[in-house]
Amino acid sequence: MSRYSIGVDLGGTNLRVAAVDESGTLIEKISTNTQVTHGRGAVLDEMCRIIQTLATRFNTRGPLAGVGIGVPGIIDMDSGMLRESPNLPGWANYPVQQEIERRLGTSITLDTNLNTYLAGDTTSSDLQTQAPLQANLNGPSDAFVVKLGTSADLCITCTAPTVSPGVVSAGSQVTFTYTITNVGPDLATNIQFTDNWTGQPLTFVSAGVGVSSGSCSSSGSTASCTIASLQSGSTATVKVVMTVTSAGNFNGGTAAVSSTQSDPLPSNNQTSVGAQATDFAVAVSPANQTIGAAGQTAVYTVTLSPSPSFAASISLSCSSNVPSQAACNFTNSQQFFSFHHFFTPF
Repeated sequence: MSRYSIGVDLGGTNLRVAAVDESGTLIEKISTNTQVTHGRGAVLDEMCRIIQTLATRFNTRGPLAGVGIGVPGIIDMDSGMLRESPNLPGWANYPVQQEIERRLGTSITLDTNLNTYLAGDTTSSDLQTQAPLQANLNGPSDAFVVKLGTSADLCITCTAPTVSPGVVSAGSQVTFTYTITNVGPDLATNIQFTDNWTGQPLTFVSAGVGVSSGSCSSSGSTASCTIASLQSGSTATVKVVMTVTSAGNFNGGTAAVSSTQSDPLPSNNQTSVGAQATDFAVAVSPANQTIGAAGQTAVYTVTLSPSPSFAASISLSCSSNVPSQAACNFTNSQQFFSFHHFFTPF
């Protein structure tokens, strides 16, 4: 039978309790709102009830190695008194250590740095570690400490990305819009958005974030945006404007998002959206003509071939290569050149 540990993060907004096994793998996590308005006794009652629920639920898998509880505020380590807590109004000079011990029927040790840890021992030879004091077990078991971090599920696929217009003429601009959602449970900080369009017929124009804390830049075929923070349940919009350089199907590149926090579902951190660019070709027939005398009309046919279609207006005009003594005009289907000067043949 393997041991397990329980960790508690008591905050002014959320109360989180988790059970992990000896390898540090999460067994179960229970999150709820901290009912501060109900009073400090009610909050501790609920916290201890959840601890006891998990302890009862997993008592058949092995002994409970310990319970770690993080309480925000200034704590007198000698007396276990919570002197002040800006996150927990009305908790000043509250004997939090004594009250928790009374409810759990066991002794506890307090942490004053606003961090939550789990401490225990393990017989596992495959425990995932970071900067261990020793690389391998020293004897049949060793002690370990697990620091619980925050978690934020950033989702760039929860709201489908859009492109406007969906069909664009080559040489015109197109706007890609991406919505970043923080599914939670915690605040996301230092959010990084990138869009890489390597291999796509695109030229960067601009990028912007729809929140005041965001900024964007570009380098090569990558646009990067930084968002300082995003609360759980909140969204931020990123718009990337490009110029399409050739006709055909294309996409806005690979858009991805990340943050400082651990992301429990990285599969929704990346997306792409496609569009179509159209173009047209111009052909003039015949290449040249011979006329009998000045004042006669030479008729040329101008053919426009869309590729595969063309969604914008097309304007035709005579180029500067028309002879100075010739007049040029168009009908709906043909182009006419009228020569008003007599050319003497050699």
